[in-house]
Amino acid sequence: MRQSGRTEQHLKFCERLSHIVDSFCRKKLGDLGKATMKLALGKFQESPFAPSDLEELREEWFKLLPDPARAREVPE
Repeated sequence: MRQSGRTEQHLKFCERLSHIVDSFCRKKLGDLGKATMKLALGKFQESPFAPSDLEELREEWFKLLPDPARAREVPE
């Protein structure tokens, strides 16, 4: 039932977020099929993303929100 109340605005947000994550993963991992198999087989000993990569991704997410500056705030 969670999906039944989605508005056009929700759908557009989800579409844009999906595009950002997909583009990020393709840029950082290359072949997503191979990366998925490596993950499934336990071949990643550590995160394939540097902290700076994740910060870059977060910045893109924040831009989708009504108040990006507030989204950057980390509560104690």
